Amino acid sequence: MENDLQVNYTTIFLLPVLEYDVNFFPEEFISAYIIDKTQTQLALVFEKTGSEDLKESLISMESHVNFDRIEEDDDEIIAIFNFPKEFDVDFKLFKIGRYSKLSNKFKELLLDRHGRETGNGKYITMIDALLPDHKSKQFRADKIGVSIADLPNGEVMSIPDMDLELFWKSDELDKIEKYINK
Repeated sequence: MENDLQVNYTTIFLLPVLEYDVNFFPEEFISAYIIDKTQTQLALVFEKTGSEDLKESLISMESHVNFDRIEEDDDEIIAIFNFPKEFDVDFKLFKIGRYSKLSNKFKELLLDRHGRETGNGKYITMIDALLPDHKSKQFRADKIGVSIADLPNGEVMSIPDMDLELFWKSDELDKIEKYINK
């Protein structure tokens, strides 16, 4: 499950805890982000279009138990959610890339959303990331050219790059673009 999608790790690992996935949202959905390094809030970012589907989705989100607020700028609508307190430890483990150490309840939520199919040593799936076996570890080690013992963070997936996981307001995007274009 190397991140071949155009979404970040926050969307893959944290958004499902809110019981949402990218298929729930209208096409204006961009991605989910962590608000900042110190808070446990998620920003669900949508392209501002004024479509009826987007309006309905936003109205629906406002009744979610973890909903906090909606913010707007010139180009985007941002729905802010508090991350469930019961998963605070999992949130911290995610940020340091310790996927196999996530709580069983958190893992179950992710597996219910993403499925339980293994990559059988040919690619990495969610179950391989959460419950890595020798095949998935060997696949990852071979892919990055190290021994299993030298896997970064001991996991089969990379540590999330917080600069790509954090929410950046549109007027701050030049900071992240400089980082990406290094």
